[in-house]
Amino acid sequence: TATRSIVMDLPLTMRLDRMMEGGPMMAWEPERGARFGVLPRHGDESQIQWFSRPACMIFHTANAYDDGDEVVLDACRMDRTDVLGGAEKTEGEGDDGGRLTRFRFNLKTGASTEELLHPTPCDFPRVHPARLSRPHRFTYAGRLAPSDDGTPRMDGVIKFDHQTNQGAEHGWGPGRVGGEVVFAPRPGAEAEDDGWLMTFVYDEAQSTSELVVLSAQDLSPVARVILPVR
Repeated sequence: TATRSIVMDLPLTMRLDRMMEGGPMMAWEPERGARFGVLPRHGDESQIQWFSRPACMIFHTANAYDDGDEVVLDACRMDRTDVLGGAEKTEGEGDDGGRLTRFRFNLKTGASTEELLHPTPCDFPRVHPARLSRPHRFTYAGRLAPSDDGTPRMDGVIKFDHQTNQGAEHGWGPGRVGGEVVFAPRPGAEAEDDGWLMTFVYDEAQSTSELVVLSAQDLSPVARVILPVR
């Protein structure tokens, strides 16, 4: 945020001793729970305030900002992760797909909450770059869909409006896989979503790639730049 840094202590562990004993180097240990540490920017460990949450995993965050006594963090939250395979799913755990979630940490009371914002699995969330560390209205992210081998693939993009609590989606089409979307604001724009979303899309049937440009306001296609190589 403008004044704080957030440290995520999550239960995906990396242990060399476990690997040397024949086990995995990385493992999911949900019994450890999750902690979020908030401290002043440029502060030190003596100033950190910890907030305990149920076990979860976050690979990518969208934004964080100050809101009175609270620090707000928007991120793609997973119930679990199995990044290297081999982790057994326990009863009650959800799937590996991240979902856009808002965390609130109250620095005065020590309370914390989390709220599911959008039910569609997604990751690599982005906001307007000028809104980083400040309140934002729109979040964009790559939509996740399972593939034949169970590995999530980004088959489209989602846009979430935090003011109306409404989401919109655009798919790349059958057999087409996208990457992380980047928001490019229109020069001189006044509206936060006046600009374009860009990503590379791979067409499996044609074995070709292209740069796809969408209108960030309504997710309509604007341009396709065909690339000479995958």
